[in-house]
Amino acid sequence: MTIRASPWKRAFPALAWLRSYELSWLRLDIVAGVTLAAYLLPAALGDASLANLRPEAGLYACLFGGLVFWIFCGSRYTAVSVTSAISLVIGASLAELTGGNTARFGALAAATALLVSLIAFIAWLAKAGVMVNFISESVMTGFKCGVALFLASTQLPKLFGFHGAHGSFWGNAGFFFKHLGETNSISLLVGGIALALPHRRFPWRRAA
Repeated sequence: MTIRASPWKRAFPALAWLRSYELSWLRLDIVAGVTLAAYLLPAALGDASLANLRPEAGLYACLFGGLVFWIFCGSRYTAVSVTSAISLVIGASLAELTGGNTARFGALAAATALLVSLIAFIAWLAKAGVMVNFISESVMTGFKCGVALFLASTQLPKLFGFHGAHGSFWGNAGFFFKHLGETNSISLLVGGIALALPHRRFPWRRAA
């Protein structure tokens, strides 16, 4: 006979796993948290700029999203945060509605986040997650490629040390190639080193 969990434990999984948490795990959890923060905080600042929001908006989104996931979810292997794809969609979708008004842009972005969370909650109640299985792999691949190309067109000027354009992919790409003569060699050198370092293997552990 299977024992069903109480409604409170199903709604708040943290109530279940906190009771079985062992203090011996705390040190490794702190190391994991610091490591994740070292990656996540700069990424949050960058994603906020992609969405045309203030840098602190990315930090708030990461902290609040992590807190909500900690309370309502129970996975030990998943981290929830903002993504460049969502940031780009928000930035591109709301840019024409705000007319450059940063205050209105922030309000619309917050309203969009609340609306999406409400839709996600309704979908969870209706168990509509299975609809993801009907999205073909080719559609997802095309979306990912489009996001990657648009992201590159907005961030490459920063890597080369000059301000980029804010428009379509073709407009951004044309602007980038036209202003290659304004490249800042120091900025390009520092950015290139920063991109190359994570791919280098360091001997963190000595062989026993």
